[in-house]
Amino acid sequence: MKQRSYLRLAFAHMRHYPARLAWALLWRSCFVIAPMQIPILTGIIVDGLTGKAPSLYGWRLPAGAITTLTVAVAGLLAVAVVYGFSAYMSQQATASLSRHFVARLRTAVFEKLTHLSLDIHQRYGVGELLDRAVSDTGGLRLFMERIFIQSVTNVLRITYPVLLLVSIEPLLAVIALAVLPAQWLITHRLQQRLHQATRQRRSARSALVHRVKEHLDGIETIKTLQAEATAVEQLNHQAEQLEDDEIRTSRLSASVSGVVWLSTGIGLAVTWWLGGQRVLAGEMTIGSLVAFTGFVALAYQPLRQFTRTLKTYRQGVVSLERIQDLLEMPSSIPAASTATPLRISNGNVEFRQVSFAYGEQPTLREITLTLPGQLLTAVVGRSGSGKSALLRLIARLYDPIQGQVRIDQQPLNAVTVSSLQAQVAVVPQRLLLFSGTVLDNLHLAKPGATQTEVESACREAGALEFIQRLPQGFATLLGKGGASLSGGELQRLALARALLRRPKLLLLDEPSSALDTEAEAALMTTLLRLRQTMTIILVSHRPEIVRQADWIVLLDEGKVVAQGDHKVLLKRSERYRDLFATPAPSVQEVAHA
Repeated sequence: MKQRSYLRLAFAHMRHYPARLAWALLWRSCFVIAPMQIPILTGIIVDGLTGKAPSLYGWRLPAGAITTLTVAVAGLLAVAVVYGFSAYMSQQATASLSRHFVARLRTAVFEKLTHLSLDIHQRYGVGELLDRAVSDTGGLRLFMERIFIQSVTNVLRITYPVLLLVSIEPLLAVIALAVLPAQWLITHRLQQRLHQATRQRRSARSALVHRVKEHLDGIETIKTLQAEATAVEQLNHQAEQLEDDEIRTSRLSASVSGVVWLSTGIGLAVTWWLGGQRVLAGEMTIGSLVAFTGFVALAYQPLRQFTRTLKTYRQGVVSLERIQDLLEMPSSIPAASTATPLRISNGNVEFRQVSFAYGEQPTLREITLTLPGQLLTAVVGRSGSGKSALLRLIARLYDPIQGQVRIDQQPLNAVTVSSLQAQVAVVPQRLLLFSGTVLDNLHLAKPGATQTEVESACREAGALEFIQRLPQGFATLLGKGGASLSGGELQRLALARALLRRPKLLLLDEPSSALDTEAEAALMTTLLRLRQTMTIILVSHRPEIVRQADWIVLLDEGKVVAQGDHKVLLKRSERYRDLFATPAPSVQEVAHA
Protein backbone atom coordinates (compact mmCIF):
# COMPACT_ATOMS: atom_id res chain seq x y z
CA MET A 1 0.00 0.00 0.00
CA LYS A 2 2.82 2.37 0.95
CA GLN A 3 4.69 1.58 -2.23
CA ARG A 4 1.65 2.44 -4.35
CA SER A 5 1.46 5.84 -2.60
CA TYR A 6 5.01 6.58 -3.71
CA LEU A 7 4.10 5.64 -7.27
CA ARG A 8 1.12 7.98 -6.97
CA LEU A 9 3.61 10.71 -6.14
CA ALA A 10 5.34 9.99 -9.45
CA PHE A 11 2.02 10.09 -11.31
CA ALA A 12 1.05 13.32 -9.54
CA HIS A 13 4.09 15.10 -10.99
CA MET A 14 3.85 13.29 -14.34
CA ARG A 15 0.30 14.40 -15.01
CA HIS A 16 1.60 17.88 -15.74
CA TYR A 17 3.11 16.46 -18.93
CA PRO A 18 0.26 14.37 -20.45
CA ALA A 19 1.43 14.80 -24.06
CA ARG A 20 5.00 13.76 -23.25
CA LEU A 21 3.73 10.79 -21.22
CA ALA A 22 1.41 9.64 -24.02
CA TRP A 23 4.19 10.05 -26.60
CA ALA A 24 6.64 8.01 -24.51
CA LEU A 25 4.06 5.25 -23.89
CA LEU A 26 3.15 5.11 -27.59
CA TRP A 27 6.71 4.52 -28.77
CA ARG A 28 7.47 2.16 -25.90
CA SER A 29 4.40 0.12 -26.86
CA CYS A 30 5.63 -0.07 -30.46
CA PHE A 31 9.02 -1.13 -29.16
CA VAL A 32 7.37 -3.88 -27.09
CA ILE A 33 4.93 -5.16 -29.74
CA ALA A 34 7.34 -5.28 -32.70
CA PRO A 35 9.59 -8.19 -31.55
CA MET A 36 6.55 -10.19 -30.45
CA GLN A 37 5.82 -10.89 -34.10
CA ILE A 38 9.08 -12.83 -34.48
CA PRO A 39 7.84 -16.16 -32.99
CA ILE A 40 4.84 -16.21 -35.38
CA LEU A 41 7.01 -15.41 -38.39
CA THR A 42 9.63 -17.96 -37.32
CA GLY A 43 6.92 -20.62 -36.95
CA ILE A 44 5.63 -19.80 -40.45
CA ILE A 45 9.14 -20.29 -41.89
CA VAL A 46 9.55 -23.64 -40.10
CA ASP A 47 6.13 -24.92 -41.23
CA GLY A 48 6.69 -23.68 -44.79
CA LEU A 49 10.09 -25.38 -45.06
CA THR A 50 8.73 -28.68 -43.63
CA GLY A 51 5.79 -28.77 -46.05
CA LYS A 52 3.08 -27.84 -43.59
CA ALA A 53 0.36 -25.28 -44.33
CA PRO A 54 1.36 -22.13 -42.44
CA SER A 55 -1.07 -19.53 -41.11
CA LEU A 56 -0.69 -15.98 -39.82
CA TYR A 57 -3.07 -15.26 -36.92
CA GLY A 58 -5.56 -17.77 -38.38
CA TRP A 59 -5.15 -16.63 -42.00
CA ARG A 60 -3.92 -19.34 -44.34
CA LEU A 61 -0.90 -18.23 -46.38
CA PRO A 62 -0.34 -19.15 -50.04
CA ALA A 63 1.13 -22.63 -50.52
CA GLY A 64 4.76 -23.09 -51.52
CA ALA A 65 7.97 -22.90 -49.55
CA ILE A 66 9.43 -19.97 -51.54
CA THR A 67 6.25 -17.90 -51.21
CA THR A 68 6.02 -18.63 -47.49
CA LEU A 69 9.70 -17.82 -47.00
CA THR A 70 9.35 -14.55 -48.94
CA VAL A 71 6.31 -13.40 -46.95
CA ALA A 72 7.87 -14.33 -43.61
CA VAL A 73 11.26 -12.69 -44.35
CA ALA A 74 9.50 -9.54 -45.57
CA GLY A 75 7.62 -9.52 -42.27
CA LEU A 76 10.90 -9.90 -40.35
CA LEU A 77 12.39 -6.95 -42.24
CA ALA A 78 9.31 -4.84 -41.46
CA VAL A 79 9.63 -5.82 -37.79
CA ALA A 80 13.32 -4.81 -37.83
CA VAL A 81 12.50 -1.36 -39.24
CA VAL A 82 9.70 -0.72 -36.74
CA TYR A 83 11.80 -2.13 -33.88
CA GLY A 84 14.84 0.01 -34.67
CA PHE A 85 12.91 3.25 -35.20
CA SER A 86 10.72 2.73 -32.11
CA ALA A 87 13.84 1.99 -30.02
CA TYR A 88 15.25 5.40 -30.95
CA MET A 89 11.98 7.28 -30.50
CA SER A 90 11.17 5.49 -27.25
CA GLN A 91 14.50 6.45 -25.66
CA GLN A 92 14.22 10.04 -26.82
CA ALA A 93 10.63 10.45 -25.63
CA THR A 94 11.33 8.79 -22.27
CA ALA A 95 14.47 10.89 -21.70
CA SER A 96 12.51 14.08 -22.39
CA LEU A 97 9.74 13.02 -20.01
CA SER A 98 12.16 12.03 -17.23
CA ARG A 99 14.06 15.30 -17.58
CA HIS A 100 10.92 17.38 -17.05
CA PHE A 101 9.69 15.08 -14.27
CA VAL A 102 12.97 15.23 -12.33
CA ALA A 103 13.24 19.01 -12.82
CA ARG A 104 9.73 19.55 -11.48
CA LEU A 105 10.23 17.21 -8.52
CA ARG A 106 13.59 18.78 -7.67
CA THR A 107 12.01 22.24 -7.73
CA ALA A 108 9.34 21.02 -5.30
CA VAL A 109 12.07 19.65 -3.01
CA PHE A 110 14.07 22.90 -3.17
CA GLU A 111 10.97 24.92 -2.30
CA LYS A 112 10.18 22.59 0.59
CA LEU A 113 13.72 22.78 1.96
CA THR A 114 13.66 26.56 1.75
CA HIS A 115 10.40 26.84 3.68
CA LEU A 116 11.12 24.18 6.32
CA SER A 117 11.64 25.57 9.80
CA LEU A 118 15.15 25.73 11.24
CA ASP A 119 14.59 23.01 13.82
CA ILE A 120 13.94 20.45 11.07
CA HIS A 121 17.12 21.51 9.25
CA GLN A 122 19.05 21.04 12.48
CA ARG A 123 17.39 17.71 13.23
CA TYR A 124 18.25 16.12 9.88
CA GLY A 125 21.50 17.92 9.15
CA VAL A 126 22.84 19.37 5.91
CA GLY A 127 24.20 16.06 4.59
CA GLU A 128 20.88 14.21 4.84
CA LEU A 129 18.82 16.98 3.25
CA LEU A 130 21.45 17.54 0.56
CA ASP A 131 21.37 13.85 -0.30
CA ARG A 132 17.58 13.90 -0.70
CA ALA A 133 17.60 17.09 -2.77
CA VAL A 134 20.38 16.05 -5.15
CA SER A 135 21.02 12.30 -5.09
CA ASP A 136 17.46 11.04 -4.59
CA THR A 137 15.94 13.32 -7.22
CA GLY A 138 18.81 12.72 -9.67
CA GLY A 139 18.54 8.94 -9.24
CA LEU A 140 14.92 9.05 -10.32
CA ARG A 141 15.94 9.89 -13.89
CA LEU A 142 17.21 6.32 -14.38
CA PHE A 143 14.16 4.98 -12.53
CA MET A 144 11.84 6.83 -14.89
CA GLU A 145 13.67 5.77 -18.05
CA ARG A 146 14.29 2.12 -17.20
CA ILE A 147 11.49 1.23 -14.81
CA PHE A 148 8.45 3.48 -14.76
CA ILE A 149 7.56 3.59 -18.47
CA GLN A 150 8.70 0.00 -18.87
CA SER A 151 6.46 -1.14 -15.99
CA VAL A 152 3.40 0.50 -17.55
CA THR A 153 4.02 -1.15 -20.93
CA ASN A 154 4.76 -4.48 -19.25
CA VAL A 155 0.99 -4.95 -19.03
CA LEU A 156 1.04 -5.13 -22.83
CA ARG A 157 4.23 -7.21 -22.81
CA ILE A 158 2.59 -9.89 -20.64
CA THR A 159 -1.01 -9.75 -21.89
CA TYR A 160 -0.22 -10.10 -25.60
CA PRO A 161 1.84 -13.34 -25.45
CA VAL A 162 -0.50 -14.89 -22.86
CA LEU A 163 -3.51 -14.35 -25.15
CA LEU A 164 -1.64 -15.92 -28.06
CA LEU A 165 -0.53 -18.86 -25.92
CA VAL A 166 -4.12 -19.55 -24.94
CA SER A 167 -5.27 -19.26 -28.56
CA ILE A 168 -2.60 -21.73 -29.78
CA GLU A 169 -2.73 -24.42 -27.03
CA PRO A 170 -4.91 -23.56 -23.98
CA LEU A 171 -3.94 -26.57 -21.84
CA LEU A 172 -0.23 -26.24 -22.56
CA ALA A 173 -0.48 -22.51 -21.82
CA VAL A 174 -1.88 -23.21 -18.35
CA ILE A 175 1.00 -25.63 -17.64
CA ALA A 176 3.65 -23.18 -18.93
CA LEU A 177 2.30 -20.32 -16.81
CA ALA A 178 1.75 -22.45 -13.67
CA VAL A 179 5.23 -21.57 -12.36
CA LEU A 180 4.34 -17.87 -12.02
CA PRO A 181 2.18 -17.92 -8.82
CA ALA A 182 4.76 -19.83 -6.78
CA GLN A 183 7.50 -17.62 -8.17
CA TRP A 184 5.56 -14.48 -7.21
CA LEU A 185 5.08 -15.62 -3.60
CA ILE A 186 8.78 -16.31 -3.11
CA THR A 187 10.04 -13.16 -4.83
CA HIS A 188 7.46 -10.99 -3.02
CA ARG A 189 8.91 -11.94 0.36
CA LEU A 190 12.45 -11.45 -0.87
CA GLN A 191 11.55 -8.03 -2.29
CA GLN A 192 10.16 -6.90 1.06
CA ARG A 193 13.49 -7.69 2.64
CA LEU A 194 15.28 -6.08 -0.28
CA HIS A 195 13.27 -2.88 0.19
CA GLN A 196 14.33 -2.63 3.83
CA ALA A 197 17.93 -3.33 2.91
CA THR A 198 17.86 -0.69 0.17
CA ARG A 199 16.39 1.89 2.53
CA GLN A 200 19.06 1.08 5.10
CA ARG A 201 21.73 1.45 2.42
CA ARG A 202 20.38 4.87 1.42
CA SER A 203 20.43 5.95 5.09
CA ALA A 204 24.02 4.75 5.40
CA ARG A 205 24.92 6.70 2.27
CA SER A 206 23.32 9.86 3.66
CA ALA A 207 25.22 9.38 6.91
CA LEU A 208 28.47 9.06 4.97
CA VAL A 209 27.72 12.24 2.96
CA HIS A 210 26.99 14.06 6.21
CA ARG A 211 30.21 12.80 7.81
CA VAL A 212 32.32 13.77 4.79
CA LYS A 213 30.77 17.26 4.73
CA GLU A 214 31.53 17.70 8.43
CA HIS A 215 35.09 16.53 7.78
CA LEU A 216 35.60 19.03 4.95
CA ASP A 217 33.91 21.90 6.78
CA GLY A 218 36.09 21.30 9.80
CA ILE A 219 39.33 20.52 8.00
CA GLU A 220 41.11 23.46 9.64
CA THR A 221 40.15 22.26 13.11
CA ILE A 222 41.17 18.69 12.25
CA LYS A 223 44.60 19.87 11.11
CA THR A 224 45.21 22.14 14.09
CA LEU A 225 44.30 19.27 16.44
CA GLN A 226 46.45 16.86 14.39
CA ALA A 227 43.41 14.59 14.27
CA GLU A 228 43.79 13.48 10.65
CA ALA A 229 44.19 9.80 11.54
CA THR A 230 41.12 9.80 13.79
CA ALA A 231 39.03 11.63 11.20
CA VAL A 232 40.03 9.20 8.44
CA GLU A 233 39.24 6.26 10.72
CA GLN A 234 35.76 7.64 11.37
CA LEU A 235 35.16 8.10 7.64
CA ASN A 236 36.39 4.58 6.91
CA HIS A 237 34.08 3.12 9.56
CA GLN A 238 31.10 4.90 8.00
CA ALA A 239 32.16 3.81 4.51
CA GLU A 240 32.54 0.18 5.61
CA GLN A 241 29.01 0.26 7.02
CA LEU A 242 27.78 1.43 3.64
CA GLU A 243 29.69 -1.35 1.86
CA ASP A 244 28.20 -3.96 4.21
CA ASP A 245 24.72 -2.69 3.33
CA GLU A 246 25.63 -2.75 -0.37
CA ILE A 247 26.66 -6.43 -0.13
CA ARG A 248 23.46 -7.35 1.72
CA THR A 249 21.38 -5.58 -0.93
CA SER A 250 23.24 -7.30 -3.74
CA ARG A 251 22.80 -10.70 -2.08
CA LEU A 252 19.03 -10.27 -1.80
CA SER A 253 18.82 -8.98 -5.37
CA ALA A 254 20.78 -12.03 -6.56
CA SER A 255 18.38 -14.32 -4.64
CA VAL A 256 15.40 -12.83 -6.47
CA SER A 257 17.19 -13.25 -9.81
CA GLY A 258 18.03 -16.85 -9.01
CA VAL A 259 14.43 -17.73 -8.13
CA VAL A 260 13.05 -16.10 -11.29
CA TRP A 261 15.55 -17.65 -13.70
CA LEU A 262 15.28 -21.10 -12.11
CA SER A 263 11.45 -21.18 -12.18
CA THR A 264 11.15 -19.77 -15.72
CA GLY A 265 13.86 -22.16 -16.91
CA ILE A 266 11.92 -25.09 -15.50
CA GLY A 267 8.72 -23.79 -17.10
CA LEU A 268 10.40 -23.49 -20.51
CA ALA A 269 11.88 -27.01 -20.26
CA VAL A 270 8.48 -28.48 -19.35
CA THR A 271 6.92 -26.62 -22.30
CA TRP A 272 9.42 -28.10 -24.77
CA TRP A 273 8.93 -31.59 -23.31
CA LEU A 274 5.13 -31.60 -23.44
CA GLY A 275 5.01 -29.68 -26.73
CA GLY A 276 7.52 -32.08 -28.30
CA GLN A 277 5.34 -35.02 -27.35
CA ARG A 278 2.33 -33.36 -29.03
CA VAL A 279 4.41 -32.86 -32.22
CA LEU A 280 5.45 -36.53 -32.18
CA ALA A 281 1.79 -37.49 -31.73
CA GLY A 282 0.87 -35.35 -34.76
CA GLU A 283 -1.30 -33.04 -32.66
CA MET A 284 0.86 -29.99 -33.25
CA THR A 285 3.19 -28.76 -36.01
CA ILE A 286 6.84 -27.95 -35.36
CA GLY A 287 6.21 -24.38 -36.43
CA SER A 288 3.39 -24.03 -33.92
CA LEU A 289 5.66 -25.40 -31.17
CA VAL A 290 8.41 -22.95 -32.12
CA ALA A 291 5.91 -20.07 -32.05
CA PHE A 292 4.41 -21.31 -28.76
CA THR A 293 7.75 -21.62 -26.94
CA GLY A 294 8.73 -18.24 -28.34
CA PHE A 295 5.64 -16.69 -26.74
CA VAL A 296 6.36 -18.54 -23.47
CA ALA A 297 9.82 -16.93 -23.46
CA LEU A 298 8.21 -13.55 -24.17
CA ALA A 299 5.74 -14.05 -21.31
CA TYR A 300 8.67 -14.86 -19.01
CA GLN A 301 10.80 -11.99 -20.33
CA PRO A 302 9.31 -9.17 -18.20
CA LEU A 303 10.03 -11.20 -15.07
CA ARG A 304 13.57 -12.02 -16.15
CA GLN A 305 14.18 -8.44 -17.25
CA PHE A 306 12.80 -7.16 -13.96
CA THR A 307 15.49 -9.07 -12.06
CA ARG A 308 18.18 -7.25 -14.06
CA THR A 309 16.69 -3.88 -13.11
CA LEU A 310 15.47 -4.86 -9.65
CA LYS A 311 18.20 -2.88 -7.87
CA THR A 312 17.36 0.24 -9.91
CA TYR A 313 13.67 -0.29 -9.21
CA ARG A 314 14.16 -0.60 -5.46
CA GLN A 315 16.51 2.39 -5.36
CA GLY A 316 13.89 4.42 -7.22
CA VAL A 317 11.09 3.39 -4.87
CA VAL A 318 13.22 4.22 -1.83
CA SER A 319 14.16 7.59 -3.36
CA LEU A 320 10.46 8.34 -3.98
CA GLU A 321 9.74 7.30 -0.41
CA ARG A 322 12.40 9.62 1.02
CA ILE A 323 11.28 12.50 -1.20
CA GLN A 324 7.63 12.01 -0.25
CA ASP A 325 8.56 11.92 3.44
CA LEU A 326 10.35 15.24 2.93
CA LEU A 327 7.53 16.87 0.93
CA GLU A 328 4.94 15.79 3.54
CA MET A 329 7.08 16.89 6.48
CA PRO A 330 5.10 19.46 8.50
CA SER A 331 6.83 22.69 9.47
CA SER A 332 6.98 23.56 13.15
CA ILE A 333 6.03 27.12 12.12
CA PRO A 334 2.42 26.53 11.02
CA ALA A 335 0.53 29.10 8.98
CA ALA A 336 -2.92 29.77 10.43
CA SER A 337 -5.75 29.67 7.91
CA THR A 338 -7.11 32.90 9.43
CA ALA A 339 -3.72 34.69 9.44
CA THR A 340 -3.77 38.38 8.55
CA PRO A 341 -0.94 40.64 7.31
CA LEU A 342 1.21 42.21 10.03
CA ARG A 343 0.91 45.99 10.33
CA ILE A 344 3.74 47.67 12.22
CA SER A 345 3.29 51.26 13.31
CA ASN A 346 5.44 51.82 16.40
CA GLY A 347 7.31 48.51 16.55
CA ASN A 348 6.68 47.53 20.19
CA VAL A 349 7.65 43.91 20.88
CA GLU A 350 5.99 42.08 23.73
CA PHE A 351 6.70 38.69 25.30
CA ARG A 352 3.89 37.17 27.37
CA GLN A 353 4.92 34.26 29.58
CA VAL A 354 7.18 32.94 26.83
CA SER A 355 9.16 29.73 27.26
CA PHE A 356 11.41 28.19 24.64
CA ALA A 357 13.83 25.29 24.35
CA TYR A 358 16.24 23.87 21.78
CA GLY A 359 15.37 20.20 22.21
CA GLU A 360 15.05 19.23 25.87
CA GLN A 361 17.13 21.99 27.45
CA PRO A 362 15.07 25.10 28.39
CA THR A 363 16.50 28.32 26.96
CA LEU A 364 13.88 30.92 27.94
CA ARG A 365 11.68 30.49 31.02
CA GLU A 366 8.30 32.25 31.27
CA ILE A 367 9.56 35.61 30.08
CA THR A 368 7.24 38.59 30.28
CA LEU A 369 8.87 41.59 28.65
CA THR A 370 8.08 44.67 26.57
CA LEU A 371 10.67 46.15 24.22
CA PRO A 372 9.81 49.75 23.29
CA GLY A 373 9.42 50.69 19.66
CA GLN A 374 11.67 53.06 17.66
CA LEU A 375 14.45 52.77 20.19
CA LEU A 376 17.77 50.95 20.30
CA THR A 377 17.47 48.04 22.73
CA ALA A 378 20.46 45.94 23.76
CA VAL A 379 19.98 42.40 25.07
CA VAL A 380 22.90 41.34 27.26
CA GLY A 381 23.87 38.44 29.45
CA ARG A 382 26.33 35.63 29.85
CA SER A 383 26.76 32.98 27.17
CA GLY A 384 23.78 30.62 27.06
CA SER A 385 21.39 33.01 28.77
CA GLY A 386 18.97 33.00 25.80
CA LYS A 387 19.87 36.26 24.03
CA SER A 388 19.94 34.87 20.47
CA ALA A 389 16.80 32.82 21.13
CA LEU A 390 14.97 36.06 21.94
CA LEU A 391 15.82 37.47 18.49
CA ARG A 392 14.85 34.26 16.70
CA LEU A 393 11.44 34.25 18.33
CA ILE A 394 10.81 37.85 17.21
CA ALA A 395 11.73 36.87 13.63
CA ARG A 396 9.60 33.73 14.07
CA LEU A 397 12.40 31.44 13.02
CA TYR A 398 11.03 29.36 15.89
CA ASP A 399 7.77 29.36 17.84
CA PRO A 400 7.73 29.38 21.65
CA ILE A 401 6.68 26.21 23.39
CA GLN A 402 4.59 28.35 25.72
CA GLY A 403 3.31 31.91 25.71
CA GLN A 404 2.97 34.47 22.97
CA VAL A 405 5.16 36.98 21.13
CA ARG A 406 3.42 40.13 19.88
CA ILE A 407 4.38 43.07 17.71
CA ASP A 408 2.17 46.13 18.16
CA GLN A 409 -0.35 43.93 19.97
CA GLN A 410 -0.54 41.43 17.06
CA PRO A 411 0.32 37.79 17.99
CA LEU A 412 2.96 36.48 15.59
CA ASN A 413 1.18 33.14 15.19
CA ALA A 414 -1.88 35.02 13.89
CA VAL A 415 -0.11 37.00 11.15
CA THR A 416 1.20 35.78 7.80
CA VAL A 417 4.84 34.74 7.82
CA SER A 418 5.48 36.62 4.56
CA SER A 419 4.26 39.94 6.00
CA LEU A 420 6.44 39.43 9.07
CA GLN A 421 9.52 38.60 7.04
CA ALA A 422 8.92 41.63 4.80
CA GLN A 423 9.17 44.00 7.79
CA VAL A 424 11.77 42.30 9.99
CA ALA A 425 15.43 42.00 9.01
CA VAL A 426 17.95 39.84 10.85
CA VAL A 427 21.74 40.00 10.83
CA PRO A 428 22.74 36.71 12.50
CA GLN A 429 25.92 36.11 14.44
CA ARG A 430 27.03 33.46 11.97
CA LEU A 431 27.23 35.47 8.79
CA LEU A 432 27.07 33.94 5.35
CA LEU A 433 27.40 35.30 1.84
CA PHE A 434 26.72 33.24 -1.25
CA SER A 435 28.83 32.59 -4.30
CA GLY A 436 28.29 35.32 -6.88
CA THR A 437 28.93 39.04 -7.07
CA VAL A 438 28.58 41.59 -4.29
CA LEU A 439 25.49 42.94 -6.03
CA ASP A 440 23.98 39.44 -6.32
CA ASN A 441 24.26 39.03 -2.54
CA LEU A 442 22.67 42.42 -1.89
CA HIS A 443 19.83 41.74 -4.31
CA LEU A 444 18.85 38.66 -2.29
CA ALA A 445 17.25 41.06 0.18
CA LYS A 446 15.52 43.18 -2.47
CA PRO A 447 15.77 41.85 -6.05
CA GLY A 448 14.39 45.02 -7.65
CA ALA A 449 16.54 47.49 -5.72
CA THR A 450 18.00 50.37 -7.72
CA GLN A 451 21.69 51.19 -7.68
CA THR A 452 20.92 54.31 -5.62
CA GLU A 453 19.12 52.23 -2.99
CA VAL A 454 21.97 49.70 -2.92
CA GLU A 455 24.63 52.38 -2.49
CA SER A 456 22.61 54.15 0.20
CA ALA A 457 22.27 50.93 2.25
CA CYS A 458 25.97 50.18 1.84
CA ARG A 459 26.90 53.72 2.89
CA GLU A 460 24.78 53.44 6.05
CA ALA A 461 26.38 50.10 6.90
CA GLY A 462 29.89 51.46 6.31
CA ALA A 463 30.40 49.04 3.42
CA LEU A 464 30.43 51.36 0.41
CA GLU A 465 34.04 52.43 0.76
CA PHE A 466 35.55 48.94 0.79
CA ILE A 467 33.19 47.76 -1.99
CA GLN A 468 34.37 50.57 -4.24
CA ARG A 469 37.97 49.48 -3.58
CA LEU A 470 37.27 45.95 -4.83
CA PRO A 471 38.62 45.11 -8.33
CA GLN A 472 35.21 45.26 -10.04
CA GLY A 473 33.27 47.07 -7.32
CA PHE A 474 29.74 45.70 -6.98
CA ALA A 475 30.46 43.26 -9.83
CA THR A 476 33.32 41.60 -7.90
CA LEU A 477 32.88 37.85 -7.53
CA LEU A 478 33.00 36.65 -3.94
CA GLY A 479 34.49 33.36 -2.87
CA LYS A 480 32.41 30.60 -1.32
CA GLY A 481 30.74 31.94 1.83
CA GLY A 482 32.37 35.34 1.27
CA ALA A 483 35.78 33.83 2.00
CA SER A 484 37.53 36.59 0.02
CA LEU A 485 36.36 39.23 2.53
CA SER A 486 37.64 39.97 6.00
CA GLY A 487 35.40 39.42 9.00
CA GLY A 488 34.63 43.14 9.31
CA GLU A 489 33.85 43.49 5.61
CA LEU A 490 31.61 40.45 5.76
CA GLN A 491 29.71 41.90 8.71
CA ARG A 492 29.23 45.31 7.09
CA LEU A 493 28.01 43.75 3.85
CA ALA A 494 25.52 41.58 5.76
CA LEU A 495 24.25 44.68 7.56
CA ALA A 496 23.90 46.53 4.24
CA ARG A 497 21.88 43.62 2.90
CA ALA A 498 19.51 43.89 5.87
CA LEU A 499 19.20 47.68 5.61
CA LEU A 500 18.38 47.44 1.90
CA ARG A 501 14.97 46.06 2.84
CA ARG A 502 14.20 49.16 4.93
CA PRO A 503 12.78 47.03 7.73
CA LYS A 504 10.62 48.32 10.56
CA LEU A 505 12.37 45.96 12.98
CA LEU A 506 16.11 45.36 12.72
CA LEU A 507 17.54 42.47 14.74
CA LEU A 508 21.32 42.17 15.12
CA ASP A 509 23.23 39.38 16.85
CA GLU A 510 26.71 40.58 17.87
CA PRO A 511 26.91 43.08 14.98
CA SER A 512 30.30 44.51 15.99
CA SER A 513 32.14 41.29 16.86
CA ALA A 514 34.39 41.50 13.78
CA LEU A 515 34.65 45.30 13.55
CA ASP A 516 37.56 47.48 14.61
CA THR A 517 36.92 50.42 16.91
CA GLU A 518 36.55 52.93 14.08
CA ALA A 519 34.05 50.76 12.21
CA GLU A 520 32.21 50.07 15.46
CA ALA A 521 31.84 53.80 16.09
CA ALA A 522 30.51 54.29 12.56
CA LEU A 523 28.05 51.44 13.08
CA MET A 524 26.71 52.95 16.31
CA THR A 525 26.29 56.33 14.64
CA THR A 526 24.25 54.61 11.93
CA LEU A 527 22.11 52.63 14.39
CA LEU A 528 21.40 55.66 16.58
CA ARG A 529 20.21 57.53 13.49
CA LEU A 530 18.14 54.60 12.16
CA ARG A 531 16.26 54.15 15.46
CA GLN A 532 14.21 57.20 14.51
CA THR A 533 12.56 55.18 11.73
CA MET A 534 12.73 51.61 13.02
CA THR A 535 12.96 49.50 16.14
CA ILE A 536 16.47 48.11 16.62
CA ILE A 537 17.16 45.18 18.94
CA LEU A 538 20.70 43.90 19.21
CA VAL A 539 22.61 41.33 21.18
CA SER A 540 26.06 42.46 22.22
CA HIS A 541 28.77 41.97 24.81
CA ARG A 542 30.72 45.10 23.80
CA PRO A 543 30.47 47.75 26.57
CA GLU A 544 30.75 50.68 24.16
CA ILE A 545 27.75 49.40 22.19
CA VAL A 546 25.64 48.58 25.25
CA ARG A 547 26.23 51.94 26.99
CA GLN A 548 24.72 53.86 24.09
CA ALA A 549 21.52 51.79 23.94
CA ASP A 550 18.26 53.49 24.92
CA TRP A 551 17.07 50.38 26.76
CA ILE A 552 18.96 47.38 28.07
CA VAL A 553 17.57 43.96 28.98
CA LEU A 554 19.72 41.66 31.12
CA LEU A 555 19.08 37.91 30.81
CA ASP A 556 20.43 35.21 33.05
CA GLU A 557 19.63 31.49 32.79
CA GLY A 558 16.71 32.20 30.47
CA LYS A 559 15.03 34.83 32.64
CA VAL A 560 14.87 38.63 32.64
CA VAL A 561 16.73 39.72 35.77
CA ALA A 562 16.97 43.46 35.09
CA GLN A 563 16.13 46.14 32.55
CA GLY A 564 16.61 49.87 32.16
CA ASP A 565 19.28 52.20 30.77
CA HIS A 566 22.99 51.87 31.49
CA LYS A 567 23.07 54.24 34.48
CA VAL A 568 20.04 52.71 36.16
CA LEU A 569 21.35 49.16 35.78
CA LEU A 570 24.76 50.11 37.17
CA LYS A 571 23.01 51.29 40.33
CA ARG A 572 20.41 48.54 40.69
CA SER A 573 21.89 45.32 39.26
CA GLU A 574 24.92 43.57 40.67
CA ARG A 575 24.94 41.11 37.78
CA TYR A 576 25.00 43.99 35.28
CA ARG A 577 27.88 45.63 37.16
CA ASP A 578 29.80 42.35 36.96
CA LEU A 579 29.48 42.46 33.18
CA PHE A 580 29.90 46.17 32.40
CA ALA A 581 31.05 48.12 35.46
CA THR A 582 34.74 48.20 34.47
CA PRO A 583 35.25 51.47 32.62
CA ALA A 584 36.17 50.92 29.02
CA PRO A 585 37.96 53.49 26.86
CA SER A 586 35.76 55.22 24.36
CA VAL A 587 35.98 54.39 20.71
CA GLN A 588 37.57 57.78 20.06
CA GLU A 589 40.19 57.26 22.80
CA VAL A 590 41.15 53.86 21.41
CA ALA A 591 41.30 55.24 17.87
CA HIS A 592 43.74 57.99 18.92
CA ALA A 593 45.83 55.82 21.24
